[in-house]
Amino acid sequence: MVTISVEQVHSDYVIRFSEPLGLYVLAVATARGDIVWKVTPLAFRRNEFVSGAFLSVDPQAVPVAIQKYVEEMRDVATSNADVPQLQAVIYGEVPDGYKERDPARALERGTKYHVIAMGSSGDATAVFTVAE
Repeated sequence: MVTISVEQVHSDYVIRFSEPLGLYVLAVATARGDIVWKVTPLAFRRNEFVSGAFLSVDPQAVPVAIQKYVEEMRDVATSNADVPQLQAVIYGEVPDGYKERDPARALERGTKYHVIAMGSSGDATAVFTVAE
């Protein structure tokens, strides 16, 4: 099972994965669900949607219908492209082979953020707070 840790290194926030991960999506959002940065592979086609929100939840607490939708999304993603494997990502720096779907916004001091990674080896979430 993939896990995520986030650590501050100088002025950067580094998102680390417990094992190399080919990301289908990496998103960072506020506790209210406002996405402040989202990255997807270059080769993925964009699926249009009207609106959405981001929320970090326990996968066991997700309704079956949503779990099925996520699995369908994963099937599309895995058939869509080979994705570069990553061990870590610096917030705001787009890794080679990926593109920004939502440009990185400045992180606010004292604010709690949620990270979600959906990828080739599984999904993971983490929470971090920007130092005051």
